[in-house]
Amino acid sequence: MTIVGAPISSNRLVDGFRAAESAVQHAKQRRYEEAYKILQGKKCDCAFVVRVYAETGDAGAAESALRRCSPNPSDVSNAAAALATRFATAGNIDAALKFAEVARMPEAYQGGEGYLAPALRNVAHAWVVKNGVDTVLNWARTRPTAYERAMALLGVAESVPNEAEPGH
Repeated sequence: MTIVGAPISSNRLVDGFRAAESAVQHAKQRRYEEAYKILQGKKCDCAFVVRVYAETGDAGAAESALRRCSPNPSDVSNAAAALATRFATAGNIDAALKFAEVARMPEAYQGGEGYLAPALRNVAHAWVVKNGVDTVLNWARTRPTAYERAMALLGVAESVPNEAEPGH
């Protein structure tokens, strides 16, 4: 395989992808030690690495893996936003908020806002479902940009049942 005139070992790319996929599958089966061993020494995509750690529900391990997984700020921002969504969905709002803050990286493409915005929407939604609207609305108002506030408020709005909708 050649990209922009530079030869790339397709076997190395495939091996890294297969290792990452295998590690994720092991983690989903709660075989965490095996998943960790697969990742050791393999060149796996940042998103796959943090996904394995997120499957354990261990926010500290996920954060540690996130710091080591890639020198590219955009990769780290994208993976942090994915972790924010995963932990929010699992009901760990504190970890979700922490990863949402990590996703805001000035060095990442567009400051990470493109990755962060959907995560904020998902965090707000999960948070409202878990704890109600009031605290989440106050949090949404504190977001530093209009886009972030809009996405957080969209998550809130999507979480509040509309009495006019069928089934409510």
